[in-house]
Amino acid sequence: MHLEFWYRCTKCGYMYTPQQFQALAQLQASHTGEKEADLFAAPERVPCRNRGCAGFLVRTESQYKEAR
Repeated sequence: MHLEFWYRCTKCGYMYTPQQFQALAQLQASHTGEKEADLFAAPERVPCRNRGCAGFLVRTESQYKEAR
């Protein structure tokens, strides 16, 4: 699991923190019956939850930094 990286939607560009992605992966796993570990390995199977968006997520190269 890569909890040090942000995730970006390929359609709308919305950025998800590692914790938000973890919650989305858990939600997707509960709906589809997939294993969470599989979703962490393939984030493109996790849909964006932004209103009206039908995109999917990809891991960015930007490391997560705490707010100042």
